[in-house]
Amino acid sequence: MKNLLALEVFFCYTLNMEEIVYSRFEDKDGFSFNNSIDYADSKSRKLQKADSHNLIEILYLKAGEVTYSIDGKIFKARKGDLIVINQQEFHSLNISTDQPFHRLNIHFSPDFIPRLSSVDLLRPFSLTKRYQHLIPKQLVEKSKIPAIFTKISKTASVKSPYRMPNLIILLQQLIIEINQVVDLLLNDNLHLISSPTHINPYIVKTIEYINLHLENPISVDDIANEIGLAKDYLRHLFKDSIGVTLSDYIEIQKMQTALILLRQGNSPKNVSLMLGYDNYTTFFLQFKKVFNILPSQA
Repeated sequence: MKNLLALEVFFCYTLNMEEIVYSRFEDKDGFSFNNSIDYADSKSRKLQKADSHNLIEILYLKAGEVTYSIDGKIFKARKGDLIVINQQEFHSLNISTDQPFHRLNIHFSPDFIPRLSSVDLLRPFSLTKRYQHLIPKQLVEKSKIPAIFTKISKTASVKSPYRMPNLIILLQQLIIEINQVVDLLLNDNLHLISSPTHINPYIVKTIEYINLHLENPISVDDIANEIGLAKDYLRHLFKDSIGVTLSDYIEIQKMQTALILLRQGNSPKNVSLMLGYDNYTTFFLQFKKVFNILPSQA
């Protein structure tokens, strides 16, 4: 596996008498680690832009409180909670209090996790809807998850030819631990599963419609007619709930799907047809706009 470093930033700050190494480490092959702190009084960072990508995300909340919006569902997370976000799930966050928001989060490609014949280590990330993306502090603290995050933070901040191999090993250990905790959560601790504070049924129906019709041309008119809302109101409701316009959401979901199909060996022109584009040039330009590469380079 190539080890091409895209970004490294390190500096220290103090939170509640604890010295924290701010670090951001990114590898071009699909792994990044971020140890950072945000404040609610920073307007430019209070509400983060909605994001969707082909990487899995794990966020460990070390301090503060945050409101997360994931595919239209809104969750409250507090110190000690773990948030898990699967590929292609739109998400944004809002810092809920004036307290510092300290997070350690990882983005990684599924390619970093080995495929085992007996165990699907990525299973917890396909089950996020069952446990509502949030693993509560009560279970996290009883696991090795905090200790593994500490090791990852220290490893990411030290330059070494063995840094990336060590980070991959630690990531795999973290995923195994998350598997065990999710099993406990689903089998023995159902009362700990957090319910989202708000699920708008129209947003749920909209996302379901889009996911079922990615192979067809999709218009706002089609969706509005299907779910029974005026299209202007649907546009407003969707942007308010998800953080991006409905049209942008449709195109990004199509492009994320296109990327997967291209990496499975399908030709760009076939992928264009599979996703309902009558004009290959439209598909080509949209793909380049989203990923800043050509379809043939995916």
